[in-house]
Amino acid sequence: MAKILIIDDDELVLNALSNLLHHAGHTLFITADGPRSIDLYFENMPDVVILDVGLPTTSGLDVLAKIREINPEAKVIMISGYTTAKAIAEAKQKGAFAFLEKPFEIKTIINLITSIVQSSAN
Repeated sequence: MAKILIIDDDELVLNALSNLLHHAGHTLFITADGPRSIDLYFENMPDVVILDVGLPTTSGLDVLAKIREINPEAKVIMISGYTTAKAIAEAKQKGAFAFLEKPFEIKTIINLITSIVQSSAN
């Protein structure tokens, strides 16, 4: 199973994702804080990052850039409830693996995680 870092300030999303992914057997690291997420990434080097664009302390796009500085191959799934074409373009430019608009289908994020884990195993 994968090590997954979830970064989101929406408590409902955070709880739903963490419960679902924990029950699927993944190892989770969870925070709502942008600067703390960088530390958690560096300390644990997760296989997948699920990152909200709109964080209270730091932009998720800035967090994405810092994670990709640490590991240019990092697999980051961006999520947002306030999606704009500019945010999607910037996320892709900064190396996001995927971008999902909230609310998203749980099946979609599970399929993305499975795809990342399987491609990393090869």
